[in-house]
Amino acid sequence: MDRSSRGSNSELTINADSSWPHLPSGASTPLSMENGWIKEDEPLNFSTTNHAPFNKLYDVSCPTPWSCAKKIASEVVLYVNYGFKLLGYLGLGYKWALSLYQLIIYATLLLPGFIQVILFYFFSPRVSRSVAYGAGPRQRLDMYLTKNRKPGQKYPVVIFVTGGAWTIGYKAWGALLAKRLSQAGALVACLDYRNFPQGNALQMLEDVNRGIAWVCNQCANYQGDPDNIILCGQSAGGQLGALALIKQVEQVVLKKEVVGAQPAWDPSSIRAFVGISGAYDLEGLAGHLHSRGLYNNLFSQIMSINGVPAISELSPLHAARAWSASDARLPISVTTMDGPILTETSVLSQSPTSRDPLMADHQDGRASSKRRPSASPAPSGFGARMPTTLFIHGTADKSVPFASSQLLHEALERAGVASTCKLIEGRTHTSFLLEGAMKGGRDELMELMHQVVYGPKVPAKPRRYPALCPAILCYLAGYICPF
Repeated sequence: MDRSSRGSNSELTINADSSWPHLPSGASTPLSMENGWIKEDEPLNFSTTNHAPFNKLYDVSCPTPWSCAKKIASEVVLYVNYGFKLLGYLGLGYKWALSLYQLIIYATLLLPGFIQVILFYFFSPRVSRSVAYGAGPRQRLDMYLTKNRKPGQKYPVVIFVTGGAWTIGYKAWGALLAKRLSQAGALVACLDYRNFPQGNALQMLEDVNRGIAWVCNQCANYQGDPDNIILCGQSAGGQLGALALIKQVEQVVLKKEVVGAQPAWDPSSIRAFVGISGAYDLEGLAGHLHSRGLYNNLFSQIMSINGVPAISELSPLHAARAWSASDARLPISVTTMDGPILTETSVLSQSPTSRDPLMADHQDGRASSKRRPSASPAPSGFGARMPTTLFIHGTADKSVPFASSQLLHEALERAGVASTCKLIEGRTHTSFLLEGAMKGGRDELMELMHQVVYGPKVPAKPRRYPALCPAILCYLAGYICPF
């Protein structure tokens, strides 16, 4: 795909009503609605279904119930062992005891909604669980198939990297978002990856890179459109997704193997990146996370390369600021497999003012790939090879302050990347995916994701979702949530 004329769409706002101007030709439109409401009462199918084929090289199966039971038991023992090891880093301080108490109450309050999501996750015929994207531990993904698929039709693809403070992440955390996106006409792949202490951030990054590469290569088997892939990450998953994309861009520009970019995949395969409550400023977050119980000794172990703390090297903001260094003569350092190298930024980036905003013609909910000619040459190097980016963050986020998204947005914009930042008033770290989405009515995250996937044309009436949990319980859960 031609990325040369991608432009800047910088915006910093606290509402969620602006449009997203970028959509490829021939993209499908979302499902119709009745009276502005999306239906979520899908029939549950308890029978085994056959889904689209995937890469048989990594098809790990259990031929007998006994072998499955042994495998499950061995994994339970393994993760209990990792749990005790993690507890050794965390200790038994009052902060974690209080957080655990709050988490139990939080989950109890949202239990009516969780039950409905769990039933969908385990029994919907549209969910292919634990598809293997690699041969390593936890290299699995959940594939949410598009509802009412038509033969020969290609559908937008969303790759979702879940959060979990790099310690408790799991692919099922994105089930509700994936359900709604797939109902609206998208194919969704939720990636799992190793958590600490099973792996450090570099190994997590390897898993995420492998998963992205697999989806890019295999999504057509699930009727996904390989020319319309959106990469999305939340919290720690936002950090991993953004860093994976940034490292792949650096590898393409430098024509050298870059640490954090293995296995390699083509960053031009990604049409847009969406970061939700992402932890991009690792250097700035270290002290904040320490005060909330993710102590510096644990954080340094997670963010390490070959046993050496590498918080700067694993920070997306650090890399983006190097791209957009204001002094054209200032060299930047990129860690390759051969060691750090210095590169002149004057060759790699230009001012974002050298780009025209990306334009697309929208007709009947679709958009053509026709673009307005650029008034001046597009920047070469890093910024020119990044896709459009959208950052979404709540102003009441206690775990990761919204400045994390704001700073990365500004740094990428200075590097010439078309970037938008949406700050949603009063939203917390978890409300976009859990309590805010479960209360029903308008879903701000889905409205923004809809604009990314389908363009600015929206239904005459705002989308409304049925409540999965009473509003008062969602409000109380948001109030007591430890995240």
